[in-house]
Amino acid sequence: MPSVVHSAFDGIFCINLDRRPDRWDEASREFESVAIKAERFPAIDGAALTGSFRVRFFGFRAARLGIIRSISNLIRTARDRKMRSVLIFEDDVVFSPGFEEAFARAFRDLPANWAGFWLAGNHRIEPTPVTDSLARIRKTYSCHAFAIRDILFEPALRRLESPFLRKPSDVVFAKLQAEWPCYAITPGIAFQRASHSDIEDGLMNYAKGLHRIR
Repeated sequence: MPSVVHSAFDGIFCINLDRRPDRWDEASREFESVAIKAERFPAIDGAALTGSFRVRFFGFRAARLGIIRSISNLIRTARDRKMRSVLIFEDDVVFSPGFEEAFARAFRDLPANWAGFWLAGNHRIEPTPVTDSLARIRKTYSCHAFAIRDILFEPALRRLESPFLRKPSDVVFAKLQAEWPCYAITPGIAFQRASHSDIEDGLMNYAKGLHRIR
């Protein structure tokens, strides 16, 4: 039986590089463990962006520009398909035990005017509790497991596609959180597998940051 997550969003996507089928296989097994059917969304490879203006003149890391353009393309796809909401995963996501029950409890408490919904994150400003399972966020980093509604599509695209952007994608969304009603499940229920990151070009373990503030 499909996860309750499917009834909450019009689309569920997982961003994955064509040259990393290993990560897609790992992500697929993780999705299967919680009965989620995610559509694979091809990532923009930062290796092909080393000659771009922002990389050459702003010193922007090509891999980070790749994920920014990947998220931007995904949001455009959701908009063009007339989706009202979309859940976005990166391909290193791992789910906590009791994922579905915790998700259902938090989503039930989500205010009707929500714009963004994070399944976990590195909270740089203490979230404001709404219920035992949900909090209002204003500066939470991480884009590995989050949802946005159509009301946030255009504001996000304007920021992500600005020629003057010099910040990573999670910083962009943290700024939007301060302006729009955004929430997170507390404690988080989706984390990141320790693995080689194409964005950081090295072995990364984000678990400490994601658990740092509960």
